[in-house]
Amino acid sequence: MKKYLILIAILIVNNAIAQHKKVLFIGNSFFASNNLPLLVDSLSIMNNDTLTYSQVLVGGAGFKEHSANPAVYTAIRSQKWDYVVLQDQSQRPSFPYNQIQLDVVPYAKQLVDSIRINHPCAIPVFFATWGYISGDAQWDSINTFLKMNTRLYNTYLKLAQDNSAHLIAGGWAFDAVREPNTGSIKFGELYDGDGKHPSIYGSYLSACLIYSHIFGSKTLYNDFRPKDMPTHYSEYLQSMADLTTSYYKSKSNYFPFANFDYENTVGSKAIIITDKSKGGYAHYWLFSDGFSSNLKNPTHIFDTFGTYVIGQYVKNDCGYFDTTAVTVYITDKIVVKNISEISNQKIVVFPNPSKYIITVQNDNAITHIYSMDGKLVKFYNNPAKSVDITNLNTGNYLLRTDKGLTQITKE
Repeated sequence: MKKYLILIAILIVNNAIAQHKKVLFIGNSFFASNNLPLLVDSLSIMNNDTLTYSQVLVGGAGFKEHSANPAVYTAIRSQKWDYVVLQDQSQRPSFPYNQIQLDVVPYAKQLVDSIRINHPCAIPVFFATWGYISGDAQWDSINTFLKMNTRLYNTYLKLAQDNSAHLIAGGWAFDAVREPNTGSIKFGELYDGDGKHPSIYGSYLSACLIYSHIFGSKTLYNDFRPKDMPTHYSEYLQSMADLTTSYYKSKSNYFPFANFDYENTVGSKAIIITDKSKGGYAHYWLFSDGFSSNLKNPTHIFDTFGTYVIGQYVKNDCGYFDTTAVTVYITDKIVVKNISEISNQKIVVFPNPSKYIITVQNDNAITHIYSMDGKLVKFYNNPAKSVDITNLNTGNYLLRTDKGLTQITKE
């Protein structure tokens, strides 16, 4: 029990202790609109955190222009920054591959290298901006919001991966509002009148993403909101930011990033763990039955069948760490007895059968997928509304959500 309480303490430490972070913003009018750095600072103050920040924001500038600007290097050298948030010109990362290789990639690397030369433990963060409200008409591949948004994200993700940097999925937070577009704030309200720059709502949403990323804290119920913004507006934007942060953390190259897979078969008390973490080296495992391990890929045998929690702690040479905890079900019984038991769960899944993506409807989130004989084939640290089943073999499976079980068919 004592070790389990230590695990809980590790997992909540970032939320329990006020923090001080030093952040440099390098961007253009997308950051300058509504003074986004000040919005981030105001969120931190309201949560008793402290933000020391500076900014180099030049209208229309991207990585290419910033890399030739002496003021950028002066700002980089002015502090040992914890984070440097980088944002390219709004269209350029959505352009054709060859143009990106010429006008984006080398200059992003030049900036990241300069940041790390100044302070090896500084974390470069690429902020993936959003597609224009109607896309960019100059090219068919980006002539809608979704097309442009997807290309922007894919480029920023590649930049983060190639430079061992962090990523904030700004455009997908906009998309979370766009679909289903039934929240307190409608998609179009995130934009200024030009359909490109952010309104105060779009800037506040972006600020929540950045604050959450830097301080590792959810923003929902943070009491800071811009003047004249109703509470239900700010809380809706906070929730969209938290949702995006939670979902895209598992898809992004955070360093370090705690993650693992495990295998367990119905009837066995043994669980085989495979470390999938990135950017960290000090692996520490805690099991809620009171045991721990320092092995990279431990196998643990529980004394009895039951429900347990496995916690993983990962850190790197700069002192940054990440944790994750997963609930596991160790059972000697078949997951379900018969199809009627599954049907009684009344979980709506679509499409079903499916070749690629399975989505659950209403108040459900997917946590595990089992073969029909009870063997775990997939689990999800962050329960998801939709999951990719492309790599599963054709056949029937059991889908566990936080509300129950249902059967799915992979075509």
